[in-house]
Amino acid sequence: MEPSGFEVEFPQHTAARDRDYWISWLRDSGAIVEVRGTDRYLVTCIRPRQLEHAGWAVYHTALSRLASVSRAFGVAEARASAYTEPSKE
Repeated sequence: MEPSGFEVEFPQHTAARDRDYWISWLRDSGAIVEVRGTDRYLVTCIRPRQLEHAGWAVYHTALSRLASVSRAFGVAEARASAYTEPSKE
């Protein structure tokens, strides 16, 4: 799979502990997370399973209420309906 993922932006008022929790969660799920600015992060996935987890997180979890997706790249899709809850396997 080509590198794919999302650029995510947090509002400036987001609590650091909330932002840090989700950045750690994305990294723990295998995504590469790079800081792109004070409140912007690039979430890159190189495996389909990583993208499945990252897509679910950015569109369907509490992260979706904290941050917004400013762009999707690679095979990632910029729509919530493209991602279903990942299996626990």
